[in-house]
Amino acid sequence: MVLGCVVWVGSLAYSEGQKTEQTKRHGEAWLAWLQESNPEREKAEFEPSACSRQTGRTWGGCLQALTDQDLPLTHQINAFTGQPVTWAPKCDFQDRSLVGVLVLEKLNPTPPGSAVPFVVTPMSPSDPIASAMGVRLTVCDKGAGPIKIGETEF
Repeated sequence: MVLGCVVWVGSLAYSEGQKTEQTKRHGEAWLAWLQESNPEREKAEFEPSACSRQTGRTWGGCLQALTDQDLPLTHQINAFTGQPVTWAPKCDFQDRSLVGVLVLEKLNPTPPGSAVPFVVTPMSPSDPIASAMGVRLTVCDKGAGPIKIGETEF
């Protein structure tokens, strides 16, 4: 009986670990797209055009264009909920609805000589993307805690 319980708990832990790893893979795929697309966004023929570096483009428009197209990124499923992957302003241990979501934050540089190199703020749909900026991608784990995936320029 005890051995059966140990096997059952072990399989549950393995299953939850697999969900966390799948969530991290989703974040890594988005980070790779952000990194790969950054140099190309200068070009007039960049697709989706809503993500190009033209004046008036916003993160909300870019994200909408990315989720409307038939890209591998748009078919990601939240491993914890079975629903499509969503975005949130931050991970919060108190809000269990954030399990498995993606978080994109802006890295705003501070003046030279400051104690911290940059200030982190959530990326909002109205943020302009016409000029390059530092961003950090994070995913929320099974406890809605943050798992940092990486930083890049977008």
